[in-house]
Amino acid sequence: MKTGLAKNLIKEEIKFLKNKILLNKKIYLAIGAIFLFSIFYFLFSIFKDLPTPAHLSYYEIPQTTKIFDRNGLPLYEIYT
Repeated sequence: MKTGLAKNLIKEEIKFLKNKILLNKKIYLAIGAIFLFSIFYFLFSIFKDLPTPAHLSYYEIPQTTKIFDRNGLPLYEIYT
């Protein structure tokens, strides 16, 4: 009779441990999914505002010459 009770206790303990391990795996999976989503969202938010390489190749930077007085105030701005 004791062996049957012991076997049942062992089976219940094994079942409990398997459920606990499965729960831990689900928690780690959820944390990993949240982490990956956060990384992709961060990268997307950085790269969405960058210009395309084609746009950069046709961009002309305005060339200006600024002349300041001795106090640092602008006197002239010459565009070339």
